[in-house]
Amino acid sequence: MSAAVSNVVSNPLLSPTLWWLELGRRLHERKTKGLAFLYLGALLAAPTLLEKPPPHLLAAVQSWFGGDDPFGLFMYVWTDLAMNKLAVLTGVAMGAGVLVEERADRSLILFMTKPVTPAGLYVLRVGSAVLATAGLYLITQLIGLALFSAQIDGFKPLAFSISGLVHVWAPIFATCLSALCAVAIGRQLGAALVSVLVLFSLVGGAFLGVYNPAWADVLAFNPFTQSVAGVTHLQSQSFGTLTGPVVGLIVLNLTLLAIGARLARRIEP
Repeated sequence: MSAAVSNVVSNPLLSPTLWWLELGRRLHERKTKGLAFLYLGALLAAPTLLEKPPPHLLAAVQSWFGGDDPFGLFMYVWTDLAMNKLAVLTGVAMGAGVLVEERADRSLILFMTKPVTPAGLYVLRVGSAVLATAGLYLITQLIGLALFSAQIDGFKPLAFSISGLVHVWAPIFATCLSALCAVAIGRQLGAALVSVLVLFSLVGGAFLGVYNPAWADVLAFNPFTQSVAGVTHLQSQSFGTLTGPVVGLIVLNLTLLAIGARLARRIEP
């Protein structure tokens, strides 16, 4: 028992300092700063997209929400045209290089001399990527909460906030999936291409269940469909309608993390 306790205490992955340093490194990367500018661009561009929305989009929103709801139109534009696309870009940028970059610059050899296993390093890298991804998303939502309250007619702060807390799991999923592709394929470019193809295919089907209710049950397996539950249930947001999607996305992301960590064991410097 004492040996087991000693191993846990000495495990560097349990060190808050290590996680803080890793998160700081992640936040100072150029790609993270580039993503921050993209999120800022989304904040500035989203209201302008409402000035002349396509007629088919207006008709769809009127059908979904039972009338001419400017806030419903905004939430569709914000979630699908802006944040869904940024979720894919963020996930690929944050996740597609996990362990692959370390092997390319030969730093993986150095890590192998430390008491950190490849699986442990994978968890650390993906964990910091997830924290940075969630931070970028939630900060954007907070800024949007302040900006859009004055810009969007009929803006509903609580509904906007709840939708964001559900949809934040979309970029987290994209990050975990991209990281899994990285250790499975072993090459950053290949992982990025596969991740982009898979993720954009899933994004394209996020709202198909709303367009075609007959497909709703089949498309429910799409993580992006679950992540937009706050929008598709905009008029009836409740603990019951949103808890299931969030729990399902958490379980899915933990599963992807576990599979990726297992695959990381076979990576050689």
